[in-house]
Amino acid sequence: AARGACGGALYNCVFGIDDNGGVCQCTNCTAPIKTRDGTFITPKDNHGLFYSAAYYTYLNQLDDALQKVWPGYVTSTFAYFFAAPYPEIPVNKTISPQLCLYVRKSMNEPVFAPANQHWWKYYNAWARHTDKLMHYDYYNLGFILKPHADVHKFDLQAQRDIGYLRNYSEGFSSNEYLGAAGERWVMARLTWNPDQDTE
Repeated sequence: AARGACGGALYNCVFGIDDNGGVCQCTNCTAPIKTRDGTFITPKDNHGLFYSAAYYTYLNQLDDALQKVWPGYVTSTFAYFFAAPYPEIPVNKTISPQLCLYVRKSMNEPVFAPANQHWWKYYNAWARHTDKLMHYDYYNLGFILKPHADVHKFDLQAQRDIGYLRNYSEGFSSNEYLGAAGERWVMARLTWNPDQDTE
């Protein structure tokens, strides 16, 4: 745990699903889950929503235990695959995910564009849940001369407007020789001020 920029609250961004969509298929892990409207869902009804509810049921229990030791602790998680949609169960207010737009239909269009509307829906649902929402993405991964800075600008502005706390991008430098260094430099500057002119 670390004391950081969350108003002095304790927070930790370690918890999360593995870097894939694999799930346990045992009887316990596939038992029906009661949703907030009183209905029950199973993996056969809706695979993604079921495992979202299952995962946040687990995270609620973990957070409950953490709150007993560190009241106000912000429990965070990498939220991609089935952990990205806002679940159909109540979620502890001290849980604040780090949304990861993977897989995103179009990296060349903003998150609020028609092609990416399901992600925009997730953004807004989680923003209504917490004021400590974080973002994790792949803007800097595998550039191959894609013009990411302009899209990054729109995404950052949208995140700011709905109250995101922070933004982070995974990346590597193996194709800097293709001319992507300038694009990365602009993106880093935009993170400080997304209203700048990308040109």
